[in-house]
Amino acid sequence: MCSNSGECFVVLPTFTESNEVIFGRNSYRPDGEVTEVLYANDKEKSIIISKPFEVKGAESGANDSNVSIGITWTDGESLIESYDSTTLTRMALETSSSAVDAVEKISEFIEKNHSCDKSDMPKYGFVICDNKEVWILNIAGKNWAAEVITEGCRRIPQGFSITTKIDKFSPNLQQTAQDLALWDGNGDFNFQQAFATSNPTGATTWPGTEPSVDAKFSVIDMFKALRSVESDKSAQSSHVSQLSSTGLSCHWFTATPNPNESVFKPFVFTTNVRISPLTVVQPSETTTLLHKLYQQRNWSAVGNLLRSLEDACVEEMTRTLSEMGGISNSDFDELLKDCVEAEVKFYR
Repeated sequence: MCSNSGECFVVLPTFTESNEVIFGRNSYRPDGEVTEVLYANDKEKSIIISKPFEVKGAESGANDSNVSIGITWTDGESLIESYDSTTLTRMALETSSSAVDAVEKISEFIEKNHSCDKSDMPKYGFVICDNKEVWILNIAGKNWAAEVITEGCRRIPQGFSITTKIDKFSPNLQQTAQDLALWDGNGDFNFQQAFATSNPTGATTWPGTEPSVDAKFSVIDMFKALRSVESDKSAQSSHVSQLSSTGLSCHWFTATPNPNESVFKPFVFTTNVRISPLTVVQPSETTTLLHKLYQQRNWSAVGNLLRSLEDACVEEMTRTLSEMGGISNSDFDELLKDCVEAEVKFYR
């Protein structure tokens, strides 16, 4: 299995214009890999997820309880598929009512099922958000540490990013690190130094203008941040979530590579929501129709128009969501479907 890695960005109230939590993620996978965006409602929570084709779990996604999760890093995936990082992401989205609930569900699972053997210790990094706070969760075998972020902004690179600020952790974490000769017991315990096999990959400074109280960061600003990232890897898909405490949350997906030549399309949970079949690989196929048509794009000819349509969509969604408060209705049932099907007309 290819390594799942991604770079995540989070901005919390009071830095955002609508006092919401805004989460963004670029997915770094092999060039040319197909990303699916699909909806499911057969478990406790309804979910919208972004995932590589042929992966059953999710690299990132959100549920109808205002929880969003993204993988930042994997190293040495579990040989058992039901224990891998994508499966844990999907499981947490299907069952969690808050970010801290997701932290607890994932950590309880790995404590029961993962190895503590130093030579067989899969390592995972997650960013887990709801409409009030953000948790970073780093896992090494049965060992884990979690850090909560309640204000400001953060760029979370690929790799372990938790050092000495640890707000939740696995039982006997420090003693286990000493028993495994990963820490000598002197000074402040540093999870990253003890368990990481390498330093985090990528910058930790914000690309462009860093969010602040005065700037009132918006979802378009998050699109710009994801498009401004300089990386030696090409993003194969991108995902943004606006998590609201007072109204409806909105989730945006490209479902195509390179955010600089992709369009973010919105999704809102409703009772009878339908997404486009163009973002799902159909039986006997190996690619989505959106991805296939996207590969034929002439971005220099259509890019400016698509970007202006994206801006208009954001403006309309912002106005509509503010007017509706927290009440969803059937107007959003085919929102993502309509946007995807409008986009592909420019690629044919």
